[in-house]
Amino acid sequence: MKYPAYQIAVAGHSLGGAIATLAAAHLRNSGYNATLYSFGSPRIGGTKISTYITNQTGGNYRITHWNDPVPRMPLVIMGYVHISPEYYINKPNNQEVQCNDIKKYEGAVNFKGNSAWIVVDVQAHEWYFDNVATCDAKKTKRGLELRALQSSVEILDTF
Repeated sequence: MKYPAYQIAVAGHSLGGAIATLAAAHLRNSGYNATLYSFGSPRIGGTKISTYITNQTGGNYRITHWNDPVPRMPLVIMGYVHISPEYYINKPNNQEVQCNDIKKYEGAVNFKGNSAWIVVDVQAHEWYFDNVATCDAKKTKRGLELRALQSSVEILDTF
């Protein structure tokens, strides 16, 4: 491995969260220790792949927010489930999230957290710790500058 001290984090929001889930699984199958962070990801497949990715080492952080509709798609009755666990942000839109606002729920199918809602709100899909509808990254001569993270994060590639 060229950079043995580096940690690999795979992250994505919405469909990017589903793709990140599959990418993290692929990296792990290739011998890398990859941590997954998905935000508002739709369900990724059936119980076999969900269980397989859930049980991989590296860490899965599937984050959902309030009554976001995207994590409810495709439907469970169609055979789709999530990886586990779910880290549910129990806070309405446009409000600062504190540690005690995040609840952890286990299981590929649970009716707590995001799935407990009958009514959904599309705007909840745009609010994960802050507004994700806009990106604060800007291109510089040295690469991408991400808010206040540029000193601790080195981006080797973007897609």
